[in-house]
Amino acid sequence: MEVLRRMVQIKPEDRYVRFEYYSQLYSRLKPFIQYGQVSSILNDILQTQIGLLTVAMATDVSTDVRAEAYYDLYDMSISMGDATSAKYYLDSLKEIAPDYMDFEGAYEQIEAILSSTPSENLPSTPTENTTSQGE
Repeated sequence: MEVLRRMVQIKPEDRYVRFEYYSQLYSRLKPFIQYGQVSSILNDILQTQIGLLTVAMATDVSTDVRAEAYYDLYDMSISMGDATSAKYYLDSLKEIAPDYMDFEGAYEQIEAILSSTPSENLPSTPTENTTSQGE
């Protein structure tokens, strides 16, 4: 799986490699989808993010608590490979608690995620343009 992921990064235009990668990824996800676990996990993640963000943005709690909430949101985003959200939460954390942690190392981690992510976003369904090209 890792080899295919890297091949997609190297040759994102190779549709065969992309098919193999996403087909295998789907095979790994299928058991979770079949047994209804995806919606439960996604719901828990969303509720956790909303709850932490509510605390992080609150003005009636201590800066320490807000900082911990922003850190948890940053950490969750890093764990899910969501560098964009991670950067937002890290920026917010740095703004309210500039001495909280080693921000330079955290920003380097975000950059590493961004550089290892395929650069193009794929549509979730075929578009008229791609289907008319015979691919």
